[in-house]
Amino acid sequence: MTDDSVRPALVWFRDDLRTSDHAALAHAAEAGPTIGLYIAEELPPGETVTDEPGSPPLGPRPLGGAAKWWLHHSLHALADGLAELGIELLVDAGDPREIVPRIAAEIGAVAVTWQRRYAPGSRALDAEIKASLPSVSSHPGHLLNEPWEVATKQGHPYKVFTPFSRAAADNLATAPDGGSDHQVPRLHRRVVSEDTLQATHAAIDALARASAADAWLYLGDDITDESVFSQLSDHDLGLKVGGGDTAARLRIADTGAVREVLQRLLALRAAQS
Repeated sequence: MTDDSVRPALVWFRDDLRTSDHAALAHAAEAGPTIGLYIAEELPPGETVTDEPGSPPLGPRPLGGAAKWWLHHSLHALADGLAELGIELLVDAGDPREIVPRIAAEIGAVAVTWQRRYAPGSRALDAEIKASLPSVSSHPGHLLNEPWEVATKQGHPYKVFTPFSRAAADNLATAPDGGSDHQVPRLHRRVVSEDTLQATHAAIDALARASAADAWLYLGDDITDESVFSQLSDHDLGLKVGGGDTAARLRIADTGAVREVLQRLLALRAAQS
């Protein structure tokens, strides 16, 4: 018989690329060895939640260009953070209905955990995957209260905000975990080797190249944009809009100049197509 104490749990990261305040990760880590998984989800076009007219598409909403840029850097940070906890991050792309059960079988996972998603397409996809696995646990991680935890005395959703907000606050005050932030301890003296971590970073870069543009144009006019300007690669271009110190490579005068820049880029692109 296989010893479950040495079989890893698999944590599927989706919209929650962090190592703190992560209930699914904490739950897995408490049981023993843990491996993380991120999937760039790609589903066959045209699949819907049901066959009824107007049914929403199956799966999460596709990411836009800016979200993909942030995802790339967030995955690198997640891989480093997990490595400090002794957790390897696996990266893949494709249909999660095939990938999650396959990876779970390959590593001999004792369980699979994830944090819940609430959009209809994502819920339907997660339900399919959950039904295909022998041991799965889903956890809260995006909302202060789960939707079914705050209801009227008759068990129905609230329709007026004020009584809803009072009930939600009361529910938080009596939460069994006392507002725990689900901290994850470093696991069982496990070490993620430098070679393994570098392979993960290479896989993240390959994922970005396959799913995004070769270079990024980022325009910003606020101090909060400086964190992005400072992380752009030599292939990218940062444009500071307006005055002030900046890490951007170039500067344009004002928001009126933004229109001109974008129009010129569109014209160049049209000429090359």
